[in-house]
Amino acid sequence: MQSVDIVRAMAIMFVVLGHALIYANSGSFLMGCIYSFHMALMFALSGFVTAASWERSSDEGLCLARSKVARSARRLLVPYAICGIAVVPTVNFLLTGNLAKSFITGWRNAFLLNRFLWYLPCCFFLVCIFAVVALPTRRTGGIRWLVGTGVAFALVVAAYLLVPSVDYLRSVMNYFAAFFAGAWLWTRRDAVLHPGRRLLTCASIAFAALAVTFPLMPEIPIFGKNIVKPVAGIAALFPFMAIAGKIKGPAASGMAHVGRTTLFLYCFDFFATPIAVRYFTPTGILPTLAIAISVVALGIFINLAWEYAILPELKKTSAP
Repeated sequence: MQSVDIVRAMAIMFVVLGHALIYANSGSFLMGCIYSFHMALMFALSGFVTAASWERSSDEGLCLARSKVARSARRLLVPYAICGIAVVPTVNFLLTGNLAKSFITGWRNAFLLNRFLWYLPCCFFLVCIFAVVALPTRRTGGIRWLVGTGVAFALVVAAYLLVPSVDYLRSVMNYFAAFFAGAWLWTRRDAVLHPGRRLLTCASIAFAALAVTFPLMPEIPIFGKNIVKPVAGIAALFPFMAIAGKIKGPAASGMAHVGRTTLFLYCFDFFATPIAVRYFTPTGILPTLAIAISVVALGIFINLAWEYAILPELKKTSAP
């Protein structure tokens, strides 16, 4: 699904830009607009692709659940562990110059406080929950699936209320709705991949309204924000998908490749963006945007070099 990969590319670009704006402490309104939807959109896409992979698999029963969870662990937890052990502490050291404190703080923030790379373990936990919910029916949607989703969400909320200090539970709770709404939309994939004019208009208006009003309401409670973000992310999916469908030729192929390197770019962003902002000290939105684009471009180049020059056999052995 090339359109999905193109929307992934758009989403990761907004993620990198949002981080660059935070590090540069500029463009607070634009940053607020981006933070109203960008991670919810990422989770909605993850849920959509997870449901597609689940229903298209030839495996059955527990074998299907084990294979999907194992694959997600390799794709999500392995880079999370590598980056948490090496990349995040290294960035802390480069920014502060304090070796011991940088590594201790980096590991603590990465693994205990969930402040860095949190998307990876959160997405893995949601995939596990999805596998448990979908296992009895093997399909996304239907009364039993919806009931199972409701029960799972209630258990996640209860676990968070019992142990609110666990940041991972908070992340799973915050983006549960976006992930499972994206998974349910797989059952309406024709409307997602090719939205009609009426649906596209309504979704675009809702997305624009939420994205613009979100940074203008700093007093909105955290509960309200966790409602606005999933709705904005789901609404954004339709206009983004419509735009992706209009992109053709080499531009579409190039953006689709960027979308397929989303996880690499996400991890690379945590290393390159704060260092680039610290070194170039941008002032204003346009210089910060230039840094974000440069980080994405450099990440794509490194990924291409890794795939085609350093380890070209990965292209032959990797699963489609």
